[in-house]
Amino acid sequence: MCVLGAAFFKTGLAWQSSKILLKYAKTERSLSVLIFLIGGVMSAFVSNSGTVAVLIPIVLGIAASSQIKPIKLLMPLVFGATIGADISIIGSPGNLIAKNTIETFSKGSLSVPFFEYAKIGIPLLIACSIFLYFFGSKLIADREGNTQSDSQMDYSQIPA
Repeated sequence: MCVLGAAFFKTGLAWQSSKILLKYAKTERSLSVLIFLIGGVMSAFVSNSGTVAVLIPIVLGIAASSQIKPIKLLMPLVFGATIGADISIIGSPGNLIAKNTIETFSKGSLSVPFFEYAKIGIPLLIACSIFLYFFGSKLIADREGNTQSDSQMDYSQIPA
């Protein structure tokens, strides 16, 4: 996944994707919610680690081009990917372990459908996106680097 994230930068796909997202989200608040939801939906079908690895280059490109501190967009990405992993069985290893345990101990009499977790995962993702919209910018603090070299580093060019 890290190789795929680096490929997003090299091919220019990260820049193109960030332009598309910026077309739909004009403010920092709406951008953070959109990134949260994209991370959440994607992690329902890809591991949350893979989701974050692929989306980091895009998010860093958006942060650089819109003059938003990367922390303000990276935190919603990580939160969305974590919560979105609870939408399907393959979103998180724990979901698969629970499914197999239930089916093993019930001797096959109980089965866990693919989107069983979505009954809780989707409402949770929606509720958290609403919470993020109203309170996220207040709760995710602006963090400054402690050294001069931190403030001079261009984080938009870091490969995933």
